Amino acid sequence: DLLPLVDELSVELLIRGSDEGESRLGYFVGSDLNAVRAYLAGQAAFHQSHYAEAKRHFSRALDIDSTFAIAGLQLVVANSYELDPATQDRGLRAAWAGRTSLTSRDRILLDAFRGGSPSVLDRIVAWDSAVALMPDRKTVQFLRADYLFHYGVAVGAAAPWATAEAGFREVTRLDPNHGPAQAHLFELAALRGDTAEALDVGRTYLADETRDYGPYYRWLMDLLEGEGSPEELAAGITDIDDGSLSRIAMSAQLDGYDIRYAIAATEEEVRRRTDLRSAYHGVRRLALNRGRPSEAREARARTRSLGPERYDPLIDVFDALYWGGDSATAAMSVGARDYVDLAPPPDLVTLGASPHFVDVCAVGLWRMRTGAEDRVPGLVRTLFEYARRLDGTAESGARLCAQILETDLAVTEGRDDADLMLARLDSMARRQFFAARELRVAANLTLARLYEARGDPASALAVLERRRYGASGALQALSTFLYEESRLAVLVGDRERASRAARLYLNLRDDPEPIHAAQVDSVRARLEVASGS
Repeated sequence: DLLPLVDELSVELLIRGSDEGESRLGYFVGSDLNAVRAYLAGQAAFHQSHYAEAKRHFSRALDIDSTFAIAGLQLVVANSYELDPATQDRGLRAAWAGRTSLTSRDRILLDAFRGGSPSVLDRIVAWDSAVALMPDRKTVQFLRADYLFHYGVAVGAAAPWATAEAGFREVTRLDPNHGPAQAHLFELAALRGDTAEALDVGRTYLADETRDYGPYYRWLMDLLEGEGSPEELAAGITDIDDGSLSRIAMSAQLDGYDIRYAIAATEEEVRRRTDLRSAYHGVRRLALNRGRPSEAREARARTRSLGPERYDPLIDVFDALYWGGDSATAAMSVGARDYVDLAPPPDLVTLGASPHFVDVCAVGLWRMRTGAEDRVPGLVRTLFEYARRLDGTAESGARLCAQILETDLAVTEGRDDADLMLARLDSMARRQFFAARELRVAANLTLARLYEARGDPASALAVLERRRYGASGALQALSTFLYEESRLAVLVGDRERASRAARLYLNLRDDPEPIHAAQVDSVRARLEVASGS
């Protein structure tokens, strides 16, 4: 039969003409020609930083041949840039099912992705091992650096950004045209204020203007080069793609760029209505960071009009307790759930759209901070019981919330095990990264408050450093972190850090509502002290 031989020869010619190299030839010879074409198209798109396109091609390869394990693995790699749980699951399943067809080096990569633990710290260790075994593998080098860049600070890894930068540089040594590594080197240079290097790397990245998030990096280049006034740069945001809009809204708040850019990007997201729920949450985050709780309350009302969400009660309580949000809304939310039982239902049924443990957690946090701590111990027992009976992020969330409450009780009551509880919560705050964002932030802010109460402001300040990371959730309670950071930095005599945090805070609080005016004035005074003026 001649046709299989023609297909096999076509596959071999395709692979020899690609960047795959002959070492992977065995993956493809005998595979469906169209699946191989889709796979190679995905690889080409990925290396040009076209992540969404790459995922489409790898998914197409699996549609054609569900046993194509290397396509599943590369789907997981491409999905790392815009994480979608369903896509991640599909890729991992395909790669794992066909793992015997993978080389030993690709199985190491698969094991690093799967991990034996949900802990980001443990996964970083797994990537360290993968790099040690395959230092010449640019994908392994990049993914380890990427993990450190996005999550390292939040989980307390040692020198995460310096290590990440070294990894990205090694990637560009192995592949000078590796767009994702170039993009991260651009961001790191901008973050440390090295404008010359940022512009140099940015120009290299933008040599291909079609790369994903190209408009965002072009906007950042214009900002660093001083091309245009703030008014002109803000006006130009209306012409930027959806993904770049979100990045501008984040970086303008997180990195201290003119807050008008965040306002313009957020307003444009609402106007486009591509994902109205997400857009309203963006309005809420920006309003709370700017000290405008009334606007945040309106945004929450608009979000609710779209239907209930899983974490509704927790969001209301979190905003009020940790972000200067509306206490009346939180009180109403808790009041509607203050009937929560002290034992989980046998079948773990849900109440409305919210799992019961989230209701228990929200009520517990509210009681603990509003003078009803005597009604908290029973809820702690309930949450630990949930943790024993749930799995995944639900288990992590129930356990982390229980530990927040247990630690707060131990320190408040002056118990002998208070130091042990603090150490346990500190460890969990760094390891339970995939619990709800609100709970991760609540854990760190609780730790900072309790460390200071125990006479250890240096540890409190170290915890607050975790607020700065380049992943989902970086804007949560940002203004609170900066306020506390500026205050504690003055307390320990770190004037440079106090000044930096105060400036970032004041950039956010450009026009606060009267209820937050006194806090803003205190930070201005703090900045004068830290600056020596």
